[in-house]
Amino acid sequence: MSAAASALTAILAKLGVVILVVVWVMVFALHEHRALPALSRRSVIFLVFSGLATGVAWFAYFRALQLGPASRVAPIDKLSLPLAVILAAIGSASRSAGVSLPASPS
Repeated sequence: MSAAASALTAILAKLGVVILVVVWVMVFALHEHRALPALSRRSVIFLVFSGLATGVAWFAYFRALQLGPASRVAPIDKLSLPLAVILAAIGSASRSAGVSLPASPS
């Protein structure tokens, strides 16, 4: 399922479909918009930062798709998984060493 969603994402991005519109359509179609007022302040802050990081990543992704075919761009984009694992390991190691990162719970 994840691989199919990733493939569809690459195709839609190449066609110029803005993912933000697709996500909001899904939120309202699944009636999840009703849960928005229940979000904590901390959750909203993390969602905003996540959205900003996603936006930057998408700008880079769209630019890469302008410069090359999706069949070459998508595999490079998937390098985010090992990078996330490395960052999680660094965060985990710093917590076990007693170092508190700004985004980590104390």
